[in-house]
Amino acid sequence: MAYKAIKLSIVFILILLTTYLIHTKGFSAYYLESKELINFSYKFNFLFTYILLMSFVFFEKKLIHQFGYIFLAAGILKLGLFFLGIKILDLEINKSVFLHFFVPYFVCVGVEIFYLVRVLNPANFKNNN
Repeated sequence: MAYKAIKLSIVFILILLTTYLIHTKGFSAYYLESKELINFSYKFNFLFTYILLMSFVFFEKKLIHQFGYIFLAAGILKLGLFFLGIKILDLEINKSVFLHFFVPYFVCVGVEIFYLVRVLNPANFKNNN
């Protein structure tokens, strides 16, 4: 279990770090004023997704039947908490900086879905335990 958590952590960090570097270098010439929003978005999505993934890893045996519901609830909670954080930090979000949230959001959701598919595919749900 610890090996799986470490492996997943390394892969997730590498994917998000690569995306962050491409995102910041690609947009740095165009969106200098929104660097704070980009940093907040990546940090928030990393933290939320990392906690969710580690919860999935460590509670895999007990909660495997509820993973779908947990994933959906976490997605709604993630969006709500992000926009609450935007309001608290008084960051401006408009159409021109739309991708600054959704690039890290979709990368993190992609990693979550990839992990859940790998866990749920071999699971046997025919027994109603």
